[in-house]
Amino acid sequence: MKKLFALLLAAAMLLGGTSALAADFTFADIAGLEFDFASGVGAWATLLYVDETGHFTAHYYDADQGDTGDDYPHGTLYECDYEGLLEIAEKVDDCTYTLNVAELTYDADRPAEKIVDGIRVVAAPPVGMENAKQLTLYLPGKPVSELPQGFMDWSHLQLLDETPDTLPWYGLYNAADEVGFVGMQGE
Repeated sequence: MKKLFALLLAAAMLLGGTSALAADFTFADIAGLEFDFASGVGAWATLLYVDETGHFTAHYYDADQGDTGDDYPHGTLYECDYEGLLEIAEKVDDCTYTLNVAELTYDADRPAEKIVDGIRVVAAPPVGMENAKQLTLYLPGKPVSELPQGFMDWSHLQLLDETPDTLPWYGLYNAADEVGFVGMQGE
């Protein structure tokens, strides 16, 4: 009876415990990928990179050449460089993990705007991660029918000739801001 109880307890821990399950994925699996949050039109994007330790760096930019002035004839550029640390929280299923945003930093004391080479550079917030406390990571193979609409709006799947049944690339979803990043091999 004790052996049966121990076996059932071990099975329950494997099936219900998140620490053993989360070990399936490591940040090395996505190191080297470029995660893009962009509409596909316009001159703006956030590019995010994650290393093997979960440390991430990101760069947001939005170029507006039509917004000019005497001191900035070449337009306006909104930008923010930021970084942080992600931690694996739990494995939801074979293609879904939740990640905690353990750290997020950027230079909030930078000048609100400055002129550089005829371009007005305006400090922006960390677009894409402004309110993120937790992210959802989708692995290739995730059924598209199970993805939230907020992610689908940014996934660019609608630009394909035919919407696939499963996600063809990695995805990061910030549900707090309904922001979706598409992760593919960078150039």
